[in-house]
Amino acid sequence: MNANEKRKAVIEKYQTIIGINKYSHPLRDYCLNPYTDGCTYSDSSSSIAYCYEAAGVGFGNLDEIGMYQSGKLEDVPVVIKAGTIRNPEVLRVGDILFFAGTDTSRDYADYCSNVEMIYHIGDDIMICGHNSGTPSVKEMNGYCKSRYHRRTGTMLGNCGLIKVRRFIRDEKPDLSEFTTEELKAELEKRESENFNK
Repeated sequence: MNANEKRKAVIEKYQTIIGINKYSHPLRDYCLNPYTDGCTYSDSSSSIAYCYEAAGVGFGNLDEIGMYQSGKLEDVPVVIKAGTIRNPEVLRVGDILFFAGTDTSRDYADYCSNVEMIYHIGDDIMICGHNSGTPSVKEMNGYCKSRYHRRTGTMLGNCGLIKVRRFIRDEKPDLSEFTTEELKAELEKRESENFNK
């Protein structure tokens, strides 16, 4: 599978839990397999980690701090201003967004407490995640703004977006067969294709 096929497989797995899983941190390991009561459960990080794993591209069942600090994921060079991403062209489906919370003891990880995932890139960028309730899909900028305006007692002062990380890296194209002009055209084409996926 190429990178875009892997990303699509992760989203297809996530689609199976939207509106279904109940929120529970203690029962987070029952994300895709029912607990004894017949229900499936997850939290923000397990809903993402298990869908990656079920799609065959897992990085382990990490919680949000584990994902935030893991060497298996790479930082995406986003520019965050007033809680929103100003350079969305660098985003890919499957990228993981990290948001601050209210727990002052998590200063070692920039108060990270919630994760969401890029679900769809089109006219609007849609994200999916599992807070309280059930996993859902929402528009990224609106969600980011609402978190940014939620005040906290941490040094950050809000629950806004703090980082974006990626597990499925873009493929490095084999460009040895191209002339300089063909190479420029091919790079522009591939950049455009990646942005639109």
